[in-house]
Amino acid sequence: MAIEYALYPNPLTDDPNDHRTVVQNQTSRNLEDIIERMISRGSTITRSDALSVIEEFEAAVASFISEGDRINTSLFNMGSSVSGNFAGSKDHFDPARHELRLNISAGRRLRILLEDMRPQKTESA
Repeated sequence: MAIEYALYPNPLTDDPNDHRTVVQNQTSRNLEDIIERMISRGSTITRSDALSVIEEFEAAVASFISEGDRINTSLFNMGSSVSGNFAGSKDHFDPARHELRLNISAGRRLRILLEDMRPQKTESA
């Protein structure tokens, strides 16, 4: 599996020789594409079954996150955090100075997949 990338000048640095990478030829996929791929692999589930299970999965994940829990799956690890500086131990969350964030990282299955993926340089358009 190759991930095609091209190099472009990096306008964010002062060095004219600095370049940045841009992944090429990526197709954006949505839930319908995922369900179609699931069904095309010979699965016995129907499109309705898949939609229902995915909806319940997403609702459960959102519910756990809203309760402050972490989610650890083979695809991703997710949790929330608070950023910003607090003025001492008696300070409280202030949306003007602090931010609630969601943090997500690749789970084991995706990290293993990365080991087999190879970057392949192409010419920039």
